[in-house]
Amino acid sequence: MSGSSDHESTSDPGTSGSSSGTSTPSLEQEDSNPLPSTTGLDLTKEEEKLNQNSLEQLDPNRKTPDLEQEHEHVLMRKATHKLSEKKRRKAINKRYDDLKSLLPGMKGLTHSKQVILKKAFHYVESLKADSRLNQGVVRELAIERERNISLEAEHKHWQEKLQLLRQQKGLPPLTPEELQGVATGAIS
Repeated sequence: MSGSSDHESTSDPGTSGSSSGTSTPSLEQEDSNPLPSTTGLDLTKEEEKLNQNSLEQLDPNRKTPDLEQEHEHVLMRKATHKLSEKKRRKAINKRYDDLKSLLPGMKGLTHSKQVILKKAFHYVESLKADSRLNQGVVRELAIERERNISLEAEHKHWQEKLQLLRQQKGLPPLTPEELQGVATGAIS
């Protein structure tokens, strides 16, 4: 028994730590060791393994509490992942619907995502082309505006010169309506 006492005196998580030949199993060991010892002595690791293997042979679907918890954790993670993936897909599909509603001629019709993306690409390209065209028109209008400002300044200059000449000749100044008539050629 001295050879086995060396084995029993080592610190084993299933023993209470006493160095005598018998020890009291902990609560964890009682739960995980479903077959009680027939001799009243602690089972060695090999015997526990044999007991566990025989239990698995009797019921291969039976799981130990740790495996059951791990299995539940895996199932919970899978369920959480499924939900988050479903939420992500729903958000993407909503964005496709939003995009489809912005495209001309696509409202209310059923199209594949590929068709929606293709039409969106072409629509954006046409908007870019329109934007380039509009920028050209804006530049032309800016040039015309500068020309108009210049012409208005020149027109005002000639009106002032006309008023000055009238004053030098002793004629009364023209009213704004009369100046307008001169500009259009109605008054000479």
